Amino acid sequence: MRRILLNITFAVLLICTAYPLFSQDISVGGSWDLSIDVSDMQSGMISELNSTYESPADQITSSVTNSSYGWFGTWYWMVSVSRDNTQWHSALHLDVRRSSSGLGFGSVSGGTSYQEVTTTNRAFITGSRHRLWMGFQLRVRGVSSAVPAGTYSTTVTYTIVEL
Repeated sequence: MRRILLNITFAVLLICTAYPLFSQDISVGGSWDLSIDVSDMQSGMISELNSTYESPADQITSSVTNSSYGWFGTWYWMVSVSRDNTQWHSALHLDVRRSSSGLGFGSVSGGTSYQEVTTTNRAFITGSRHRLWMGFQLRVRGVSSAVPAGTYSTTVTYTIVEL
């Protein structure tokens, strides 16, 4: 029996801006453990695996806050995403999308379509002021019987910068 285990973990990286008195904070919570085995075969034991798997919507939640400006500040921010390549097979592709806008006095835009998370930091969403409990959904593509059985994991890093 072939078994591929995917474990996707998350790290948060805060980039300090040129204004030392003001800074944004991002918190990210949740994880997705995906176990793929013979039950994921398309037509029984000798068929191919399903190639794409999605986490539940809002599997990952994130909040952006800035206590220095207060709740009614007009600061703007951008969140970008990247992943490490420690235990990841080159045939697998990890995607992320924003599945909900969360709550708060601020706004959020972008990220509603899946984008691939690569080892290069790429812009994901932009917003202003506070946004609490935004939901993110993950997708893994490229799963096949050609990928050797094993445990694959990666860490997704969400980086926030002030605009």
